[in-house]
Amino acid sequence: MPRPSIDLEPHKAFILMRYSEKTAVSRICTELTEQFGITVGRSTLFTQLRKWEIAKHRVKTVDSDSLREALEDKYWAHTPNDKQLHEFLVRRGFTVSLSGVTILRRKLGISSFLNKHQLAERKARILDFLQSSPSSSMLLPRLVGHINISEHGLRQLLAEQFPEQVQVRLQQVQTRRTGFTLPGLNYTWSTYGGIDAYSRFVNWSYVGVSALTQRSVFAQYLCVVREFGVIPMVVRSDRGGETIMVAGAHYWLSLGANRARRLRPRRNQEGQPLAFKDCWSYGKSTKNQRIESWWNQLCRARTGYWRLRWEVGNFVEQWNNHRIRKKPTQKHVHSGIPAEMYFSPAEDIAVDCGIPLPQKRWEALRRLADIDGIDLDQFLPSEMYTLCTSIMERYSGPDGFDTEAPFLSKYIFLRDELGFHQNEESEPRLLLLEPSTGGWTEFRRKMHVEEIDIEAELAHLEVHDSDEGRGGENLLDEILEEEEEEVVDETEGFDED
Repeated sequence: MPRPSIDLEPHKAFILMRYSEKTAVSRICTELTEQFGITVGRSTLFTQLRKWEIAKHRVKTVDSDSLREALEDKYWAHTPNDKQLHEFLVRRGFTVSLSGVTILRRKLGISSFLNKHQLAERKARILDFLQSSPSSSMLLPRLVGHINISEHGLRQLLAEQFPEQVQVRLQQVQTRRTGFTLPGLNYTWSTYGGIDAYSRFVNWSYVGVSALTQRSVFAQYLCVVREFGVIPMVVRSDRGGETIMVAGAHYWLSLGANRARRLRPRRNQEGQPLAFKDCWSYGKSTKNQRIESWWNQLCRARTGYWRLRWEVGNFVEQWNNHRIRKKPTQKHVHSGIPAEMYFSPAEDIAVDCGIPLPQKRWEALRRLADIDGIDLDQFLPSEMYTLCTSIMERYSGPDGFDTEAPFLSKYIFLRDELGFHQNEESEPRLLLLEPSTGGWTEFRRKMHVEEIDIEAELAHLEVHDSDEGRGGENLLDEILEEEEEEVVDETEGFDED
């Protein structure tokens, strides 16, 4: 018996209006479901558009040096296919079609397929590098770029050259808890590692002097949700003291967000106000084996270097673009590339559970964070940064890239010059950046100095907020009470994929 047909004629005006605005077809399908209760797939909607004689969107590629540079950098870093390249470039703001990506890649002399002779030649080049460099195991991930080889081919070569190490890794494989899965991306963010629990996409990483202080984590959170334009349905964290302010910010944003899709039947009934435990879940990071494993991989792969901020960012980029393979014994675990699963999830498998960021509330919190004055990019006091910059302007050593010890000569030069500066007791005195300690108490003190009443600021916005929710004056009290309660953790024993 054939499936019943879907009559889209009553919604033709809405569909054509959204399509003329160049809204993605997948997004139109989602809006039809949310606003009219109609479940329709992309192929069905494309078929209907053809019946209405509506031409497909034609994107004309705007070629530029920056586009070519971004394409090359992305390809040599992670060797993605053309579809993944296209999605990456579009997210970066370039105007380019899928066919345009293919044409540009070929013009740049990058081939996505290798015959046996080409594959053997590239394996020989990598093998020569492995044998000639003592530190090759650490430098391989970044220098193997520009040697066009698939991930499978590289894995095969490493297994042939390092059989003992491969066996050790196989023996370390642990049996995972099974049976729990998530409905889609942005349902849960695990702040143990800043990871979306569905796609395992790392959307939050930061290296700094004040990485784990209340005020810094609060500022980091505001930057992250602004970048993605959504807040997750639930944030999961441990009970560390650094989470108090960010938990309050997330709870307050959740109160002001459109909650039509985010009520959890087990905890809420229609019309009941949102409780703190409905948007923030406490649990021990040690119960999450995957997060613990991720931190172990990061420590082994990157923290042996001295440029931590660059190295951690590079590792996160590699993680987000590596492929998570299928596991026959764990069918509930989603396979694929984290970045692809997060930005382009399969519509028949996952839904985007993210809540649109309530802009007015975010701006109110952003103003408070700006007054607090934390610069997340700063790693030295301004006078120290100026001093180091002036010293390096006098550097006249070799500029070449030493694969065995990159930037070592520059580091030694700067270290020695700073030593002379300190011994001569010259000005400015050598100082390190002070961490942003003090937490909520220091934050409120700064607001008091600026004659800003935090509760009044938030309560004023509550009055003009059409959504249901409680005022800012009760926000911190509820979070502190939650810290003291023994809350039943609904995700206890769940292995966040």
